[in-house]
Amino acid sequence: MPDPEATSATAPSPLEANRAVLVYLLLVNVLPGLALLAGWPVGLSLLLSAAVALLLTVLVFRRAFAALARSGRLSRPPPPGLTAGSLLLTLPGALGLGLVAGYLLPQVVANTPQLGSEAEGLDLLWLFVAVAGVVPLAEELVFRGLLLGAYERVRPLAVAALWTAGVFLLAHASPVQLLTLIPLSWIAARAVQVSGSLWTSVLLHAVNNLLALGVSQLAAQQASDAGVDEVTLSLALGGLLVGGVCLWIAVRWLRPKPQPYAPGPLVSGSLIAVIVLCVAGLAASLLLPLAPPGG
Repeated sequence: MPDPEATSATAPSPLEANRAVLVYLLLVNVLPGLALLAGWPVGLSLLLSAAVALLLTVLVFRRAFAALARSGRLSRPPPPGLTAGSLLLTLPGALGLGLVAGYLLPQVVANTPQLGSEAEGLDLLWLFVAVAGVVPLAEELVFRGLLLGAYERVRPLAVAALWTAGVFLLAHASPVQLLTLIPLSWIAARAVQVSGSLWTSVLLHAVNNLLALGVSQLAAQQASDAGVDEVTLSLALGGLLVGGVCLWIAVRWLRPKPQPYAPGPLVSGSLIAVIVLCVAGLAASLLLPLAPPGG
């Protein structure tokens, strides 16, 4: 079992973690656009942008990542049973809440470009490598690594997990992802706290992304062949039930032992900037697909 006191003592500070998240999000959102403008294919753009964004963030915040390494969460292997159980809750929960998103926001879902719909050939391979490898590793190091560990220094474990989950959800700036990523955002944080291994959340994230990419590819294929059926109310309610049950089980099951913390500042200008930028992106992703063509 992990030593909670050692983990807390070696974690980066919340203010430094907030700055690291801000820098990473700015880089990972700007770099792909620049790569696409330069004519790079979608998959390669995502792969290299995520890798460069992570590398630059690590270089700028070397002390914070060094503190994360000392916490032991990078050296502990993921426990197979806990990881498998977390996957069995995350994946059905994501699919269920995806049906809810399809019912509540049908026009947004229909008009939102499917991930990887423009990738083909070798670029599709780069896309899978990015989605299942580089992106999960980068996001878990930043969110469940730096941010979660830092927040645990100044808040109870459940509160730290909730804050981290909220920032992670907002960072994806999509109303559909906001719903489908709820299980992963909570379960990954609690699984790391229980197991003491960041690799638990990396595996959860990677498999979840592979599922999302596979569903996206299938949806794009169906849309081009025969159109996409609307999600009925009964399907949405069933999805909500599945998602709710998965989350309820996760809350009851993944309960780490309490650890000492020293109350201190958690919100900073960097975190406020992250929230403002993410909310603006979320509003844009919600409103743009609803705009009439040529409007």
